[in-house]
Amino acid sequence: MRLSRLAGLASWHKTPAADARAVGPPTPQTVRQMNNAGDSFSYSSAAMNHNTPKKIKRAIREYASQLYEADLRKELEALSTKFAEWQAGTIDSFDLQDAIHQFHHGAARELYKQYNQSDLDFIVAQAIVAGPINREQVPAEVLAHLGNVIAFFENQQQAEAGGPTTQ
Repeated sequence: MRLSRLAGLASWHKTPAADARAVGPPTPQTVRQMNNAGDSFSYSSAAMNHNTPKKIKRAIREYASQLYEADLRKELEALSTKFAEWQAGTIDSFDLQDAIHQFHHGAARELYKQYNQSDLDFIVAQAIVAGPINREQVPAEVLAHLGNVIAFFENQQQAEAGGPTTQ
């Protein structure tokens, strides 16, 4: 994975993506819930700051890069069907151009904002809880760094499922 393509990935930006994806940055409501969780949750607003070891920052950026690649691949696969339709003569060049334009100003832009203007700790922690990232393959020091955020998303997941939450 080329991290140079993700040079804009910065954990100190807090602008959440406009759309709600299964794995993505928290909504303002989620951030308020996290801040109001009291003793059960304490998470610095600058989680991946200058005190975070480079090894952990690098690992989190790599996981975020893998998530970005997977999400982008899904969106590009949908766009590739338009290219197949164009090659088959089902749609004309103008329809294909419109599909490319919609992709560029829609899905591609939202994914860029999600992975370049959000706190990567939140994205990776939510992916660990939701399943795209296998928890057993994440190094212990990364899990420890993300521990409070992972606990928050696990409690949120349990609450949505109707189960008891832990404090």
